[in-house]
Amino acid sequence: MKFNKIIKKVLLIDFFRKQKQLKIANKTQKHHENIILKLQNSKKIRFASYVVFDSTFGAKKLYELMKNDDKFDAKIVIVPDTARGEENLKKCYNATKEFFIKNYGKEMVLDGWDEKTGKFLDHSDKFDIIYFANPYDAMVHEFHKIRYICTKNILPIYINYAFSHFKYGEQYIFSLPEMSLCWRIFLANEFEFKDFKKVALLKGKNAKVTGYAKMDSFIPKKIENHKKTILIAPHHTIKNNALKLSNFLEYYDFILTLPQKFPNVRFIFRPHPLLFTNLLNQGFWSKKQIDEYLEKIKSVMEFSSGGDYLDIFNEADGIIHDCGSFISEWLYSGKKGCFVSFDNLVFNQLNEYGKIALDYYFIAKNTNDIILYINDILSNNNEILNFQNLKSEVMINYPFASQKIINEIKTTLNLE
Repeated sequence: MKFNKIIKKVLLIDFFRKQKQLKIANKTQKHHENIILKLQNSKKIRFASYVVFDSTFGAKKLYELMKNDDKFDAKIVIVPDTARGEENLKKCYNATKEFFIKNYGKEMVLDGWDEKTGKFLDHSDKFDIIYFANPYDAMVHEFHKIRYICTKNILPIYINYAFSHFKYGEQYIFSLPEMSLCWRIFLANEFEFKDFKKVALLKGKNAKVTGYAKMDSFIPKKIENHKKTILIAPHHTIKNNALKLSNFLEYYDFILTLPQKFPNVRFIFRPHPLLFTNLLNQGFWSKKQIDEYLEKIKSVMEFSSGGDYLDIFNEADGIIHDCGSFISEWLYSGKKGCFVSFDNLVFNQLNEYGKIALDYYFIAKNTNDIILYINDILSNNNEILNFQNLKSEVMINYPFASQKIINEIKTTLNLE
């Protein structure tokens, strides 16, 4: 009886918490409506991207379109990750900043943090619309939270940085209060929209299906007479009860043996940006172990980190990975990938769309399966996927998702 009372109390607290969040969300949407009225017929929209990780940036094509459109003045604000320690903050921040300065120019990039003083910088008075490449308010300083930006005269938008293949997306991302504070959420497909409507506070009223904007800038290219190239991309979820994808601790030694087993293959090792941070912070490996492993990896194969990985997708004949976002992104290459799932737990975590996407893959349940996949690539037996099916099931509106987002902004604000 006492246990039942505790459960009822918890449920009651959760109910009132959600009611409060819903009230704030509705009030925020009213605020957005007033901002829209003020921005109507504007000569120029001041647009910004708030970016924590360069690899999650989904607006490359969006910026190309804005560059050629006199209705937009676009900038990029580098936002520090405050959730994983000072060392990671500095390393990640500087790498992300370097990438965007190199690719977009120094004049386009603004600091969200001053390394010399340690102060966080607020640029919210400079913009009318802010695209959040990171939806997690818990990861960033107050100035860079969606919740904070919603108190300003700014329209916040979110473009999904990864396809939603797992129930995790519905349970832990789409249900975030931040999702219902955004003016617009731009989703990849109707499956995501259906899941979003189930759990979001506003039941999807602020969401639009546009397609996956991040891949608009990817153009598959056939590279003739090159050395067979395979990308190895382990995920970071070593210890995550909500989403368990990573098999890295089961086959990290095996990865080191692949160049010796297959001397005619060019291997590229590209770990998730958080893999080694999590190995350290969660107590699996020491800094010494990580440094030693990275030294070994770099001595036997190429190492890739940070920045745009789409060029590597073109170079690679295959991929061996257990990353969530790469499942669908790799399919745009038209080449069959190898998804590593040694314990089969991943299949219990898939949502309806995830099952469709993963059905295009070769599934490796052990190291022998990985070897079989590599041999298929060497024998030119690696299946080329059916693009017609991919376009209808995965590549929705490709490569025009970014244009649809631009159209939504311009139509709403009467910028035509």
